[in-house]
Amino acid sequence: MYSTGIPALDVSTRVRGKAPSVELQVSVKQSGVGADFALDLPVEIRLPRQPAPLVKWIRTGTEPEVLRVKLKAAPLKVEVAPGMGVLEARR
Repeated sequence: MYSTGIPALDVSTRVRGKAPSVELQVSVKQSGVGADFALDLPVEIRLPRQPAPLVKWIRTGTEPEVLRVKLKAAPLKVEVAPGMGVLEARR
């Protein structure tokens, strides 16, 4: 390992449109690590009347990454890297 650091992730979401034509946009910007550091993160999308979440993946890097997903309904909850304690801030 040549460089170290813990990535800081700035995550934002935006929902556009109305059912049945909804677009979810998830943006992830990474900082605090070297330019060669990349991370694959799951994005968990909870939808109404759907027991299992929809999971999409996004890869971080030196540039901000944007994930766009077309949905039939507005999401109830969007979570990046659910359950990954390495990215969790403990207070």
